[in-house]
Amino acid sequence: MSCLIKPFQSKLDEENGTRIYKVVGQVFFNSADKFVGSFDFKEAVDKVIIDLKRGHFWDITSVSALDKVVIKLRREGADVELIGMNEATATIIDRFAIHDNPEEIEKVMGGH
Repeated sequence: MSCLIKPFQSKLDEENGTRIYKVVGQVFFNSADKFVGSFDFKEAVDKVIIDLKRGHFWDITSVSALDKVVIKLRREGADVELIGMNEATATIIDRFAIHDNPEEIEKVMGGH
C-alpha cells in the first residue's frame, strides 16, 4: 500500500485560479506524511479541489493528515473542496475529520 500523488496528477486551471490534486492509492498511518508533503501550501490559488475518486483513507492518522492539508490551504486563503469520496472514505472522514468544525480546529490548534 502506498499513497501516490505525482506531479502529473496535480494540475492548475489558470483561468479559474484552481489547483486540482488527484489522490491515487491508499492513505494510512505509514503514508500520511508523504500525503501532506505532496501539497503546495504557498501557491496563490483561489480554489483547491482534492479529488479522492481513486484514493482511500484507512485510519485516523490519514484523516488527520487530510485535516492538516485542508486547514493549511484554507489559512493560505484557498477555498477547498473534497470530491469523489468512496463510501468507506466518506464514513471515516465524516466520523473523525475536524476541518469543517471551527470549534474542534480551535481546540487542536491551541485556541482558548
